[in-house]
Amino acid sequence: MTGRASVLLLAVCALAHLHHVKGAPPLPDELFPGDGRVTAATVTLARLQGGSNALQGRLEIQMGGAWSVVCSAGFGQEEARVACRQAGLAGGAVSNTFPSGRLPFAVANIVCRGNEPNLAACKYSLTSACPGGKPAGLVCQKPAIVAVRLVKRKDKSSFGRRLAQYAPYAPGPESEFDPLNSPSPSPYSPSLSPSPYNAPSPDSSPDEGLAGRVEVLLSGNRWGTVCGTGFSDAAAQVVCRMAGLSGGQALRAGAYGAGNDPVRVGALKCNGGERNLTLCQYALEPDCDHSRDAAVQCTTPPPMPLRLVNGKRTRDYKGRLEVKIGGRWGTVCSAGGFNAAAARAVCAKLGLQRGRLHLGSGFGTTSLPILLAGVSCDNGKEPELSACLYSTNTAKCKHGQDVGVVCSRPSVESITLTPAKNVPSGFAGKQAFAVVKLISGKHSKVCRDGVTNKEARVICAQAGLVGGTLLPSTVVEPSSIVGYDRLLTNLRCQGSELSLTGCKYELGGRCPSGKSVAVRCASGKLTKVRLVGGTSARSGRVEVMYGGRWVSVCPGPASCPYCGLPASVSGRAICRQLGLDFSKLADFGVGTTPIAIGDFFCESPTWAVAPSLQGCSFTTSASARSCLAYNGTGRRKPLGVVCTQPKINAVSLADTPDCPNCSPNSHAFVLVGLTSGVFGKVCRDGFNAKSADVVCRQAGFKAGTLLPATTTEPESMAGLKFVVGSVRCAGTEHYLAACPSRLQSTCASGKAAVIKCQGEGAAATGWDPRSGGYIVQGRAAKLSLHTVQHADSWTLHCLAGG
Repeated sequence: MTGRASVLLLAVCALAHLHHVKGAPPLPDELFPGDGRVTAATVTLARLQGGSNALQGRLEIQMGGAWSVVCSAGFGQEEARVACRQAGLAGGAVSNTFPSGRLPFAVANIVCRGNEPNLAACKYSLTSACPGGKPAGLVCQKPAIVAVRLVKRKDKSSFGRRLAQYAPYAPGPESEFDPLNSPSPSPYSPSLSPSPYNAPSPDSSPDEGLAGRVEVLLSGNRWGTVCGTGFSDAAAQVVCRMAGLSGGQALRAGAYGAGNDPVRVGALKCNGGERNLTLCQYALEPDCDHSRDAAVQCTTPPPMPLRLVNGKRTRDYKGRLEVKIGGRWGTVCSAGGFNAAAARAVCAKLGLQRGRLHLGSGFGTTSLPILLAGVSCDNGKEPELSACLYSTNTAKCKHGQDVGVVCSRPSVESITLTPAKNVPSGFAGKQAFAVVKLISGKHSKVCRDGVTNKEARVICAQAGLVGGTLLPSTVVEPSSIVGYDRLLTNLRCQGSELSLTGCKYELGGRCPSGKSVAVRCASGKLTKVRLVGGTSARSGRVEVMYGGRWVSVCPGPASCPYCGLPASVSGRAICRQLGLDFSKLADFGVGTTPIAIGDFFCESPTWAVAPSLQGCSFTTSASARSCLAYNGTGRRKPLGVVCTQPKINAVSLADTPDCPNCSPNSHAFVLVGLTSGVFGKVCRDGFNAKSADVVCRQAGFKAGTLLPATTTEPESMAGLKFVVGSVRCAGTEHYLAACPSRLQSTCASGKAAVIKCQGEGAAATGWDPRSGGYIVQGRAAKLSLHTVQHADSWTLHCLAGG
């Protein structure tokens, strides 16, 4: 057998040791070992009993299918909030005035931070008594109604939104968007208005989702229906307003069938002017069945064109707010209120970001009539300002009270590269026109005027590629992007930015050349890896060097799509790249490094002597980098790992070519395998005769000494790196792993340890689960490997029974 094959078999033996050893101690099940408490993972349910209403009472928990109570000792405000949250309620205050009941005590000393989703995330002590205490009691509050949707009976389709994230007209995947059949109109299109920011009225078309069964989302992520008993038109108006619609008529109860979720809300009473249902009166868990599920009929919000006028510069993204009602333009009065949500709704309607109110005469005066006052929106996601609350009584308003709004330039969410045509020779690579998608959802080409290779590099980087060269203006645009406007103008970058958002640019400016940007990019490779944001160099968020830049990675699905391996395989491969052992996956947040790699999957075979990132698979599409917006509450997380320091778990001897007639392994270099799967040489520096004696005895000889540093290395060691150095054995150790040593990838002398073994001794014969080692002469020793010659062939044996 060749020396290279010996190295491969060494890896196989180590793999067998890692995955097939029995009797090793299991990992602890407790998350808080040694402090006398256990995790509350067995608390499956929580309820309030003995109170005057459903919002208060004695706290009862279910563990293992049985109900019990909690000792009030140590039960405070934080624990009360978590318990109310698990009971499906809000708030949380401690009250021990409720009857004790007859259930036994089960737990005490619950400790929560207050932000846990349920008691399963806290810890506590088991108990059967509560000396000097009573069962813990709670006073909670009604949960907020945070979202509403209208569901049809037949097709189960819905229309609605969460208050914090409204997208009623959600576009399909980018790959399905046809710019010719579905042109994206510009919010900055020319008009007779003096403002560059005009929001054109949408084309009228039949709108679906205007009627259906009312379903609400309570805080705590619980959907349910509303009891239709007593459900009025006033309540229907608030429902429609929350859904981003107008109107509101209560339909016959059960008109849109029965819902699948429980009936959560009943006795709903509104006056019709509330921004959302949380401001109305309602009861929880009513005595009502699904035959009475409430249903409503809404209407599409009437279009209300608006514009910002008289900003100091054409593209300042700010100005006096003017709206068009009944065919005439007019201003909006701040008297009676104009809330922050209304400012955000205005900016969103204009395709801009953020939004804040600006009062005063900074945007000049006008002779236009004052049309609206008291504008109040729910959360700024309304599709039209007409979906908000407002008054047309402006008799007491003056133009000095005109509303001004300050918006922000929309950032570039993603870049799509569309293949170019008629590219001149000499431009090898990926040639394409850049189409940007703004955070507002608008698509735009980039004006070529003033753009250089600096901007081309940033475009390629945001597209997940490397390089960046500006193509000639003679390159012909493909027909698929002809329908896009050329909104992004005056682009100026330093060249080091990772996205266009970090560059300077304008929207809606002039593009004298009428030409769009086309660039040439190239595919990048992963060359380095590091861990960032951990408590040590062995843990952190995974960052890889891609195209000369450090970027974070978004992992792929929970398992390998091709081989069904767990996600930890990628983590194990990353740790091995760093010469470490894998412990677990962990969350280290997003950090500041951009996420440019998605669907990352990496597998490093244990038998690979030199681990390489080239075996990793990944994509660079914007959709694959979905954890770009990860906020710690449910999106896929940027890949993070915890590694551990590896240990020596295998020793092998590679015969020297200087002594062709010597017995096998009697004149040999020392090779070691680590638990991380890394294999390599032992640095000679510090390696003494006693260390040689330990290695020889571990390999089945009686004694050993050092050979000169001038000994020639065999061809089988070509390519192997140093992995261990500073080995200093006392001579009494039974195996090399017991000697002091240091993991290192460099060696000052550049020489590997080479030894001479003498005499036949005992070899390892079996695994001893009591000591966690291999038996050598009746004593515990770590895994030992040696090479034995049979006739003219070489065979590597795992000395754990062959």
